[in-house]
Amino acid sequence: TSPATVRIRHKTPEGGRATETTYAFTRRHMSADFTEADRDFRMAVSVAAFAEILRRSPFAASWQLGEVRALAAAAARDDEQEGGGS
Repeated sequence: TSPATVRIRHKTPEGGRATETTYAFTRRHMSADFTEADRDFRMAVSVAAFAEILRRSPFAASWQLGEVRALAAAAARDDEQEGGGS
């Protein structure tokens, strides 16, 4: 069993109906330090943070675009080093 579940709701830019996707938050996603977390998880966090900044969410008030870019770049570098990516 997973210790937590993450539910993500999203809509297309044109609005319309929201879609919810559910993900199991497993132990492999957990680590003592964010930089040690799974690269896919770190990329997902950076994408979500970017979206929250764009919509001027109060949840992103402390985030800066440069920080988000650095998180995404680090996850992408890790992906390339492991032979992933395009």
